[in-house]
Amino acid sequence: MESQEIEIELIHECIRIFKNVHREFELKDPQIYGKTPQTAVIKYYNDCGSDLINYGKKAAEKTWRLQGEHVSLTTNSHVFQKEPVCKMFFYEASFWISSSRDRKKAFLIYQLGPRYARAFSYEIAVSENGKISLSNESLLWVS
Repeated sequence: MESQEIEIELIHECIRIFKNVHREFELKDPQIYGKTPQTAVIKYYNDCGSDLINYGKKAAEKTWRLQGEHVSLTTNSHVFQKEPVCKMFFYEASFWISSSRDRKKAFLIYQLGPRYARAFSYEIAVSENGKISLSNESLLWVS
């Protein structure tokens, strides 16, 4: 099983989440909630699990920039922009993705604002024809 296939599935999941958050807040008053981030940075790490502190201890393997549905590879040295804040949102969202060493579990953590973050785990399934997919999404924590 290639880690690149897992990365692609996790990136698709990041895009789905990013779109859903935009859909959820598009009709809500931006004066109260702020404006949702228009861009995001996705960083892939090997074997970091669901604890965000683990991601700060390692260098990212790869980094992508997400704008709308367009994803492009960028430099690993990109630092998440945590300031300024627009009400409940940062101007740029952060995604951290990882898979376990045995390639049986995947993890996705995202943060859209100072108090708006979530962590999920997934089982990595391989079909009979070798296609990889994420299944059994489990919410691990909410901030």
